[in-house]
Amino acid sequence: MINNLQALYKADFKHLSETVIRDLEATEEIQQLRRDIKKQVPGSNWTLIRLELLIELEKLLDIKFQPILIESWKTHQDVSREIAAQEQSDDDVRAIVNLEEHEIRSSHSPSLNITIGESIYPMRTFIGITLQLSDVSLLIQQGKITKILSGTVKGKGFMQYQNATLIEKDFLDFDITGKVINDDTTTVATMTDDAFTQPIETDKPQIGSNTEPSTVLASESLSQSAPQRPTSVSSNMLQFIIGISIALIAVYLFWQFK
Repeated sequence: MINNLQALYKADFKHLSETVIRDLEATEEIQQLRRDIKKQVPGSNWTLIRLELLIELEKLLDIKFQPILIESWKTHQDVSREIAAQEQSDDDVRAIVNLEEHEIRSSHSPSLNITIGESIYPMRTFIGITLQLSDVSLLIQQGKITKILSGTVKGKGFMQYQNATLIEKDFLDFDITGKVINDDTTTVATMTDDAFTQPIETDKPQIGSNTEPSTVLASESLSQSAPQRPTSVSSNMLQFIIGISIALIAVYLFWQFK
């Protein structure tokens, strides 16, 4: 089964087309970043720096795929009813819930923060996916979806930075059968469902209407050396690359279940 959006999109930002590169460099933020790097890091090689940036942007697609499905299915009336019944029961009950054809939409806004000296340059991206699902059958046990017994998915998705579309893909039919992987890391999501509202909680998905909270999921600083290059490249460039850090702000702006 596909683990994350990076695998779903089959992303390879090291080989983007010239058109995509041109659109990216035409954005005001990238132009300003390039000017500041040239000013603060004399002798830097923009082509190599751009490659590093693209590699880090690709990593923003490391958003787990299965939770997008599971959290959406939990809002389905048949699934939520069975989960609620099992949570109130002391018996080890198993139930199979079959779902009709439906659509799931999900969007995310992860960002890459670039640090040069004391200046921080945020690069906020937008990721959107639309999925059509059919023949979905779920096993529910002890109030949890524990296995996807059957199911087929197709759809489309994209990733944008400002006006530049970094990647756009159509997803052909693929199978999602498999055990549900339970992860201790809780993904905070916003689901839109006019039929339900409940207080906002920081450690569980939010169900409500017209809400777009931003929550920091994880923050990781990467310290790495640049690839071996000719000695003519300034050592300040290495300091710049080491200064790159990722702040993954994976926000599910909306989850729509049809």
